[in-house]
Amino acid sequence: MKINRLTKYMIVGAVVLSAWSCEDNFLDENMHSQLGPANFYNTEKDAVSALNGVYDGFQDDAYYGRGMWHLVDYPTEMHFGFWNDDFDRYTYEDDENSRLYPFWTKAWDINNRANSVIDRVSAMTIEDESVQSRIIGEAKFLRALNYFNMVRFFGHIPLITNETVELDDNQFMNQTSRDSVYQFIIEDLEFAEANLPEIQEEAGRATMGAAKSLLGKVYLTMAGYALDYETGTLVKGDPAYYQKAADKLKEVIDMNVYGLEENFEDVFDPENPNGKEIVFSIQYLAGTGGFNGGEGNSWTPVWVPKGSGIALVEWKSGGTPIEFFNSYPAGDERRDASFMTSYINSDGATISYPESPLVAPHLRKFLSDIQEGPDPSFSAIDGKDYGCDFPVLRYADVLLMYSEALNELNDPNALWGVNQVRIRAGANPLTTTEKEILKEDILQERKWELTGEAHGWFDYARLGVLLEPQNSNGDRSGYLFPEMRNYLYPIPFTAREINQNLEQNYGW
Repeated sequence: MKINRLTKYMIVGAVVLSAWSCEDNFLDENMHSQLGPANFYNTEKDAVSALNGVYDGFQDDAYYGRGMWHLVDYPTEMHFGFWNDDFDRYTYEDDENSRLYPFWTKAWDINNRANSVIDRVSAMTIEDESVQSRIIGEAKFLRALNYFNMVRFFGHIPLITNETVELDDNQFMNQTSRDSVYQFIIEDLEFAEANLPEIQEEAGRATMGAAKSLLGKVYLTMAGYALDYETGTLVKGDPAYYQKAADKLKEVIDMNVYGLEENFEDVFDPENPNGKEIVFSIQYLAGTGGFNGGEGNSWTPVWVPKGSGIALVEWKSGGTPIEFFNSYPAGDERRDASFMTSYINSDGATISYPESPLVAPHLRKFLSDIQEGPDPSFSAIDGKDYGCDFPVLRYADVLLMYSEALNELNDPNALWGVNQVRIRAGANPLTTTEKEILKEDILQERKWELTGEAHGWFDYARLGVLLEPQNSNGDRSGYLFPEMRNYLYPIPFTAREINQNLEQNYGW
């Protein structure tokens, strides 16, 4: 991946922001100097460094680093965890796993980082006001993305809109209604949309198109289903948001900034970071030693068979059921570009599914440092030192959301977006415009196109189909089918112990 200042300075911003994330004195020691928000935000460079710390938070293992796969992909029929994962088995409870509470704490850490930037930079005097507005716009986009994930996961959450600088600040806040959180997200994204450029000088930063795309996704979600966190009733949103979603997504299309890569696999090519299809992604950088505070990820070890000898570290954390692999239509180029079903080991032998250790297809999209054959030479320094970015928003998603919104509006142009995606994949265009059939077709297309990119559970919840048996691994030995309560994640037990004003979601 190309090194840019955004990635290079992420860790600097993280260190700066962590310096005042907790100001309790654990030892009686005289402090001769201290770096804090009051004496840090002095220059534009300071503001940018702090902003980079907000981006850095999303890289964490608890978030897009690995946590989102557990919370969003594993609970679907498209993926599973090899090691009795609580989330693909639906056996998790409010705090009996290693993913839910870490995500909760990291999400609030990111929120405080963003609040700090917004509050402090708003009070600064920066000569170029457009630069000041851009910095605040990026922070508001990131805060909106974080809140959007939290409100979809947990339903009702506290709405903390200002920096926490003391331990007792914002610690015992009550939850806010889902609608209030969504309105706050919309306000942040509208500000970002108005103050961010179409193209950033530094690749990886939020843009106007990213704000528009996320706003379209927010509107689409608000029009869909959501679980009432008190009664356990599935409630349909306001259908007026379908038109808002369609209009906003059409604005992204009409920008002519984004497009589909000619070949699907080019989207994930580490030599093509931030290509024309990427609207917004979480940036990672190889060669920095991830376990020593570097900027890499651990995705290759997650998706490589243990004992295969094709990666520096092999954890074999997740695989894909052969049934989903076989569901792709004949000739669909996405199947073989998305999944690995064979490799050449260090002895020069070809190992093919279902030969051990390749006992299931493995996600191939993020395998950036596979070294097949004898005498492999790994560029990674350690097991968390890989450079593939995580695509949060890409143009194919925009096109599929646009078709979904138009279909709900009974618009005859609903086929256009989904067929753009299918044609690129080598599949035949869809022809039916019957609303319910096309709705199912678009969801299936989202599965084939976006699998492994943290969309599945969100899509099922929005469309109200989470409990349909074909959308989970519930027919496998030891697995449970999801229940109505699984339309929301539980507020973690430890969080409720700390803040006893938090009310648990239905069914937990």
